[in-house]
Amino acid sequence: MDGTVILAPLAGGLAGACVGSFIATLALRTPEGWADMWTGRSRCRACHATLCVVDLVPLLSWLALRGRCRYCGAALGLWYPCVELAAAVIGGLSFAALPSPEAWIATVLGWWLLALATIDLVAWLLPDALTLPLVGAGLLLAAWGEPLLGFVPPTSLAGAAMGAAGGYLALAGIAFAYRRLRGREGLGLGDAKLLAAAGAWLGAERLPLIVLAAALLGLGLAVLQRRELRAETALPFGPALALAFWGGFVLAVLS
Repeated sequence: MDGTVILAPLAGGLAGACVGSFIATLALRTPEGWADMWTGRSRCRACHATLCVVDLVPLLSWLALRGRCRYCGAALGLWYPCVELAAAVIGGLSFAALPSPEAWIATVLGWWLLALATIDLVAWLLPDALTLPLVGAGLLLAAWGEPLLGFVPPTSLAGAAMGAAGGYLALAGIAFAYRRLRGREGLGLGDAKLLAAAGAWLGAERLPLIVLAAALLGLGLAVLQRRELRAETALPFGPALALAFWGGFVLAVLS
């Protein structure tokens, strides 16, 4: 058996665990501002002790410490290991299922979407700094992906442009109608921009399935969390939309 069949997914998974640690920190620090990402030291959120290198090894440190702070014994929670594991799965699965360069593109896209999903979970926010470049990247790949990277995009440039415009207008229109009818916000424009990115990457024809899959995933997550589903129940749509987007991209490349 070719060693790269095993080594590539393994390397993708290991890299993903490291990227996941960064993403988890990024999401938690979003409400305070991202400037601390580059200057602030990692600290225990309970006793504020500064963490050293052995405390920060993705997944392994959490397992070795049995999910507790080395200094005060406080429970560390599942946030970091879950995000690190999700990023590892994205990297490993992409390289196991897809050839290069598709695997590289799927991996980076998956990590980018994971950052958006975790930020939305923490801060109920899909930042323009992450959604808008994703729209631009989808359009660029549709236009230049094949001649520059050897990557055959799931849609043409015209399809990508129609998908971006259609995705944004669809959810922005729903948000506007809901606000007028109910007198309160029901859907953020960040969701509309994320769906625009999905349209830019996948084309307008796949958007209905992406929205349907995201809605089902969102409802499934709410049921697993035992949330009471009522008209007033607020749920972040970004994580479900991000997962449907990434899954749709992988399936589109495989088909």
